[in-house]
Amino acid sequence: MLLNPTFALFSFSPTKDPWCALFFLLAMTLLCEWLWEGDKKQEVLTWTKISVCLLLSCLFRNNMIYALVLVAIVSLIVFRKYRKQILLAATIVFVGFLLVDKGVYGILRIPDVDKKEMLSVPIQQIGRAYHDYGTSFAEEDIRDIDRYIGMDKIPYYNARISDPIKTTFKTQEFDRDKAGFISLWFRLGMRHPDSYIIAYLSQYSPYWYPRSKSYDIYSVSPYVEDYISDDKNYVFERAGYLSFVYDTYNQIAKESETILLSRSWPFWISLTSLFMAIVLRKKRSAIIPAICFCYLLTLFLGPLCIMRYALPVLACTPLMLIPLLKRSDV
Repeated sequence: MLLNPTFALFSFSPTKDPWCALFFLLAMTLLCEWLWEGDKKQEVLTWTKISVCLLLSCLFRNNMIYALVLVAIVSLIVFRKYRKQILLAATIVFVGFLLVDKGVYGILRIPDVDKKEMLSVPIQQIGRAYHDYGTSFAEEDIRDIDRYIGMDKIPYYNARISDPIKTTFKTQEFDRDKAGFISLWFRLGMRHPDSYIIAYLSQYSPYWYPRSKSYDIYSVSPYVEDYISDDKNYVFERAGYLSFVYDTYNQIAKESETILLSRSWPFWISLTSLFMAIVLRKKRSAIIPAICFCYLLTLFLGPLCIMRYALPVLACTPLMLIPLLKRSDV
């Protein structure tokens, strides 16, 4: 894993994702240590550390909180003997996240994320339906599409990324009449379910198709968004004596077709590890893959597939595989 170009590239990347992955990896490492070598006397301290790391991970990538909600609900049902620890972690993470998201951000007047980001899937599906069957759309359909999305943006539908079509999404109109948008999405879906299915599978194919390449030309997006903008106001500058190393890693990442460098690697390694843990009846060994897989599920509702979003899971690859090599789950 240390030789994986993804990690080398991210050492140059001025994004929040390496920090999210770092705190997530720390949380999963602490969890593994507690599961197999936990000191009962230090239990509260250990779980507090795990919770704080998870909270920081959530603050760097908000979709992490949705994954942890699902994890907490399932864990309370499946791992009843860990109920106290789960409730402690859930309280610290969820209360801490709400205090920052609704309290600190509000005081600092930091605006919420535009709702169009959460509507990437339905917007893409509507765009695909128009792309396939637009000539047969009724006037009501055309009017409603223009009302929410804008007919001038429909031709820019891209099967891999929702940004082109949702750039001018009219959030204020959506807030004023959510039922109208839901009605549009539902009736088009009832008439053209094939387009909706194709739109969803196509948009997220780099995350699940085993032969997907690390560099997807159709998403019009770089591998890990590690480029330096030409904008003079951009505050980051890359400097180093081994620039050829970066160039080599970047070239490998772009041209490689191995599954190790594929964007689908995090999905398949977490799913396979979870499946093997269940088959081998290693209940505790299933915990880390299950958490990683829940996080990946949130990515299947995002605007596009890019490796930096899945970096937390990629970083936890050893933690998912090593427990499976143990002879027993105790």
